[in-house]
Amino acid sequence: MEYSIGAGYLKEKIMGAEAGDIQSRAGSLRRTMMEAGACLVGFADLSCLSPEATKGYPVGIGFALEYDLDAVDSLPHKEPFLSMKADVEDKVKEIYAIMATVLDGWGYGYTRISSGVLPGEPPFPPEPLPQKAIATLAGLGWIGKSSLLVSPDYGPRVRLGAMLTDGSLLTDKPVVYSVCGDCNLCVEACPVGAIKGANWTQGVERSDLFDVRLCYEHRRDSLCELCLKACPIGRQ
Repeated sequence: MEYSIGAGYLKEKIMGAEAGDIQSRAGSLRRTMMEAGACLVGFADLSCLSPEATKGYPVGIGFALEYDLDAVDSLPHKEPFLSMKADVEDKVKEIYAIMATVLDGWGYGYTRISSGVLPGEPPFPPEPLPQKAIATLAGLGWIGKSSLLVSPDYGPRVRLGAMLTDGSLLTDKPVVYSVCGDCNLCVEACPVGAIKGANWTQGVERSDLFDVRLCYEHRRDSLCELCLKACPIGRQ
């Protein structure tokens, strides 16, 4: 795995710390989170973003928990999927608590990034710093045509989480472009035509990929998630 050392504030922090400690702490936190149920953990250099978006914290910690494939494949029947999501949410809370304990022990400041808004409250405009943006900067995957985070191993069938910190942690190489290529299965699966079929690169606006209004208006009345089911990546 490749790592990068961030610019600005983060680089100054690293100059005043032992590189071994920075790498060791990142590795220790990654292992602890994965032992608690995370399938992916990465560390993001946020110096490319505005201080307003990052709340002044220079490092992002992104993680993901895998969705159960059988529950996703049961869609559009909602009961198995909703039951599975409830179990995943319990694990997410546990991981956040573990992260807070570890960061407190190191004397690092931190803040949690929200997972977004309810389907009945469409995000217009989008969140200042979405969890999936931290995930791409932390090397966990790219943004798919569906505007969801797509990881190489699990596709979009993951629940993301994210936290910001002022601690010195060795950061991972960001993902800056999509590898969805010519695949349009999620585009074809969308019942309301919200997915436009464009490939993402870092800096592309969400509106160029996806009509969030169409999606949220449809999901206000029914569980959908058919783009999760359609994606061939990670089905193994």
